[in-house]
Amino acid sequence: MVATGLHWHPGNLAPLLVLGFVMNRRLWYRFLIVIVALFSYNSTCILGVSLCIVLEVIFSILNNKNKRKRKNFSVGKMFSILLGLSLIIALLVIVNEFDFYDRFSVVISNFINKASFSGTDNSSAVHLRYYQLLPQILAHTPLIKLIFGFGYGCSGYLYTLTIGQYAELSTWAVESDFVNNVLGLGFINTVLFYLWYLSVGIKGIRINYKYFIVILTIFVQGFSYNVQFDWVILTVCMLALSVKQHRDFFSEDK
Repeated sequence: MVATGLHWHPGNLAPLLVLGFVMNRRLWYRFLIVIVALFSYNSTCILGVSLCIVLEVIFSILNNKNKRKRKNFSVGKMFSILLGLSLIIALLVIVNEFDFYDRFSVVISNFINKASFSGTDNSSAVHLRYYQLLPQILAHTPLIKLIFGFGYGCSGYLYTLTIGQYAELSTWAVESDFVNNVLGLGFINTVLFYLWYLSVGIKGIRINYKYFIVILTIFVQGFSYNVQFDWVILTVCMLALSVKQHRDFFSEDK
């Protein structure tokens, strides 16, 4: 069983799971997000949700220190703890039922291979090759193309010329946001794009730390896979507009 959403590749779930995790604070809902990420067996999905959890914990600790006030231990907190324990037990049952350990160990192994540039499986090898060949490709690319790029969605052209990858396709994009932007948009547009993109999270943190979590997580996911879909860019534009108007996009009191 592999969770892929409504697409052929589970990596397309990656930004959606990030938004789903951040926009809903209900424990059971976040538990489902984690389950979907795990059963996608996709390193980009797991990376995104894991980073969301780490950042949520960090910001929660910082917020508690700033408040300095300790709330009394309530029945609601007791219920949340019991619910959390129940969900953990349910997760362990599911993991055992679907022989999850063996399959997840393969995902972790592939992820480590990607991070250490020693991938051996087909997917890891292909994605690593994008970065391994990038210096060689840049060294043989005309200056004007380095500055302005080969066109959005055409970054794969250089890999076709270099190693003949996907030669049967007329145009294709590299499965990495960073490489795709550098080769497709050029240095100038890539720098401008990421300055704008990251500024949304940095400015938005003053309104709600969730802006920062969403922007940073999807940015990091982009190094592992191509996740800058049209709807993702549109969502970032909506976040940027809400920051400009000093509105909390993630507020539950809308």
